[in-house]
Amino acid sequence: MKFFNYFIDWFVGGGFIVILGALSPLAGQLMQIKKEHAQTTQAKEAWTMAERVAATVVDSLVSSQAGGKEKFAKATRTVQKIMDGVGYTVTDKVAQTLVQAAYNQSPLTPAPKKEEK
Repeated sequence: MKFFNYFIDWFVGGGFIVILGALSPLAGQLMQIKKEHAQTTQAKEAWTMAERVAATVVDSLVSSQAGGKEKFAKATRTVQKIMDGVGYTVTDKVAQTLVQAAYNQSPLTPAPKKEEK
């Protein structure tokens, strides 16, 4: 019984505190890694969402009677407005890139005609 009491006293009084002290930096590093992973995942999901928004906007403007430049400008503004509405800021350049990529990938938009030489 005396041994048991000494063991508990040592474990709680010295060993456990030492173990916690040794593991606390590792816990901080683990939390930092988890935070970075969460930010990366969130950025990937935001980009995927922006691509889907751009594809939807481009597809919705296919039947519009406006010219190509007007459709492109309207699609760019719409993508920025929608993404701002959900809390992600999209610059003009990024919105233009998203819209152009969506236009190139859309099955509803006509393929450009190749010039014969």
